[in-house]
Amino acid sequence: MINMAQHTMTHLTVACMDGRFFDEVYQYLNYRGLVGHTDVFFVAGAQNNFLQPESLELAMKQVTLSAKLHEMKTVILIAHWDCGAYGGNKVLGGGEEEKAKYTDDLRAAAKVINNNFPEINVELLLAKPEGEKVNFETIV
Repeated sequence: MINMAQHTMTHLTVACMDGRFFDEVYQYLNYRGLVGHTDVFFVAGAQNNFLQPESLELAMKQVTLSAKLHEMKTVILIAHWDCGAYGGNKVLGGGEEEKAKYTDDLRAAAKVINNNFPEINVELLLAKPEGEKVNFETIV
């Protein structure tokens, strides 16, 4: 049930639009008690939008609005394995090089956010399928 009286969100979750991961992202947020306490922005390539001139304005607008309108204090950036916006495993190889690319881009996106909003905490996660489950690895 929606609570229209609640107008604050502690978090903004930025994740890829890839429907293969939607349920797992929702379950992860639910596990952390964030459903109903996070704004969400699903967009192809998630973190990559903070690094590309053609999408930076849109990505930063989501952060700005969440902070201004909902008093958000933490952005959760979720990259995922085999992301089509990057060309997937076919381009990135599926191994340590792929992980390094997502990790580097998550860190770079966090810097872009913090350059504009130094008071906002940014959490970085890499979602990787492991059998029937998806593991959410924290990137530091």
